[in-house]
Amino acid sequence: MKFAKDNFERNGALIIVEGVDGSGKSTQAQLIGKWLDSQGFSTVFTEWKSALQLRPMFKKIWKEDIRINPYVFSYALAADFYQRMEKIVIPALKIGQIVISDRWAFTGIIRDTSRGLDRETVENIYRYAIKPDVALYYDVPPEVAVKRKTNVPRYYESGSDLGLPYDRQKNFEVFESKQIETYRKLAGEGLITLVDGNAPITLVSPKSRNVVKNLFKKRFGVII
Repeated sequence: MKFAKDNFERNGALIIVEGVDGSGKSTQAQLIGKWLDSQGFSTVFTEWKSALQLRPMFKKIWKEDIRINPYVFSYALAADFYQRMEKIVIPALKIGQIVISDRWAFTGIIRDTSRGLDRETVENIYRYAIKPDVALYYDVPPEVAVKRKTNVPRYYESGSDLGLPYDRQKNFEVFESKQIETYRKLAGEGLITLVDGNAPITLVSPKSRNVVKNLFKKRFGVII
């Protein structure tokens, strides 16, 4: 995966968290944000499918299990991503804030290719994505992710649009397995930093903070 070069002056830092549903990434994103706030940094949080203009559409799709063409769905998610990148992420980076993003372009590419979409096409959709300063991937076995999922997965969330012959819970496990395999490959290529998400929160959080500490020391000469 290739990222676009910044066409602006980056005075802040972009920290992104990735992982399948049930990996604990959202909890870790919140904890990183609170920790940085306590250290006196100004943070901004953004998450997948949250652009104000598009959020109602995604809520309707999720709630009513509306089924649309996978490429249409892919472009809708990319529109959400770029809207937030242009309106939230880049402005914050310009003025020196720390942006914490729950999911980045990796999510779009991994989910779409796991659904069978052409990888080159999907990577081309996200070719304008800027590069994160830190990319943390919380790795858990698929059976753990499924166990942590307390409610029945939605149609797209479960990967049921793949035409899998199982119930949604089993489809969810298969879909998660496909994504985990790709995430681990990216970690092996050094594109994301793998963190064991199977451990207790008290053990996962220090590992996350250590990666962020190294960024601040190298990038800003700040020890926290």
